[in-house]
Order: sequence, then structure tokens, then C-alpha cells
Amino acid sequence: RCAPAVCGRAAPVRAQTRPARSAQGALQMETERFGGWEKKEGSGETRPNLRKLLRSNPDKRGDDVGKDEPPVYTLESEAVRLSGRVGETKNGAVLVFLRHYGCVLCRELLSNMQQEVAETAEQCGVDIIAVGPGSVEHALKTRQEINFTAGDVLSDPLRNAYSSLSFKSGMLNTFNLSGLKALVKSFLGGHRQDWSLVPADPFALGGVLVVDPDSNIWLKHTEQYAGDHPRMADVNDACRALASAAENKSSVSSATTSRHS
Repeated sequence: RCAPAVCGRAAPVRAQTRPARSAQGALQMETERFGGWEKKEGSGETRPNLRKLLRSNPDKRGDDVGKDEPPVYTLESEAVRLSGRVGETKNGAVLVFLRHYGCVLCRELLSNMQQEVAETAEQCGVDIIAVGPGSVEHALKTRQEINFTAGDVLSDPLRNAYSSLSFKSGMLNTFNLSGLKALVKSFLGGHRQDWSLVPADPFALGGVLVVDPDSNIWLKHTEQYAGDHPRMADVNDACRALASAAENKSSVSSATTSRHS
């Protein structure tokens, strides 16, 4: 059970897209809360499901075309299902989809997750899982270079998950004026690019999801440009909401068992 000071119940909100000014001054419109933090059974409110999205993607590439969910790869080169990895968590996961492993802005995002989210996530029983479109070797090098110890790093070399989640791509989307401002700010903040890890197609964007163990998406942030990161406060609120939902579910289950004993 998580500490009340960290994982206190989040205030219920309606499903919404939350506009907010980023540090670069650009308007962010793609941080969505699905179903509110408190989904009421029978209310008709539903959340998108990660597992279903990954299985239904018509653009899957590689050897798994026509099969269920394409694999991602651990640092030990083991093929796993992303939804399966989420299902192993206590209360859910923060999924951080990187542009690519060499990206200075992605390294800044992982550092922010480690500094501002990791403590809350751990005490709320929520794992942090980074996913990148590169090789296992690139994932391992990135983890070592930035000393990322807050969670797992997985590889999605064919970007199957990115396509399933409708993340954006293209040079104009990636490095518009807001993206260039974010890039300069990141370099000035001491973060560094690893040019040896830049892929052949570097113009893809990522995002951040907060997902419960049943693969239901509670929060989704879709990057609008390179460096368009979610507010860490929103991610922490989602972690607290997952912990609260798990506690409520456990209480209901215990009460039901008690009535029938």
C-alpha cells in the first residue's frame, strides 16, 4: 500500500484534452485523460485499451504481420509483448515512447522522469518503461550513458507500437519553431545528443502513456513537436489515480469476500 502523502486520492476529473503552455511557450493540446480518474461502472465511460490497439494495427511490419501483438525486446534480447509486460506490474506503468535513443530531448525526458516521477511511481506500484525505435544495443548504450535506473528500456525496432498509437512523424512536425526552441533549451540545460544512435529516419515523434495492468489507458500525451513533453505533475496524478483505483478494487473485493464468508 502506497504512502498517503505520495499516493493520496486524485481528484476526479472528466475526460478531457488539457491545453497547457509548455516551457517553450507553445500550446500543448494532446494530453488526454480518458474516462476521468474515477471511472464509474455502468456509466458508459470507456478507456482506450493498449492491447487492443497493438493487436488491431493494420500496418504491422516484420515477421509478426498477421499475428497478434508484435513483440518488443528487452536488454537481454528477449521478445516480449508490451501489454504483457504492463500486466506484470502491481498497479500499472508509465510508458515513455522515445523519438530515438540518440535524441537529446528524449534523454532530457528520461532524466525528468527519473528526477520528478520515479519516487511517486514506485510508491504507487507503477513501473516506468521506456520504449525506443532502435536496436537492443542502442537501448543498452542509452541506459548506460544517462544512468537511467528508474525503469526498464525496451526496443521496438520497427516502430509497430508507434504506428498503433498514431504518434506523429515528418520533418515539419518534428522540428518546427517550437521544436527548435526545445532543442536549444535542452542543450543549454546540459543534455547531449549521441549522434551514433540517430536512425536513418529521425523525424518521428513519440509520447507518454499511463496504463493500468489491464492495458486500459488513463492518460495519453502525443507529442506535437520534438521536445513536447507532458507535465510531470500530470503523470504523477495519473500514478496516484492508478494506486487509488487498485486500493478501491481491493476494498470492494475484500468486502464481497467478507459478506460471503
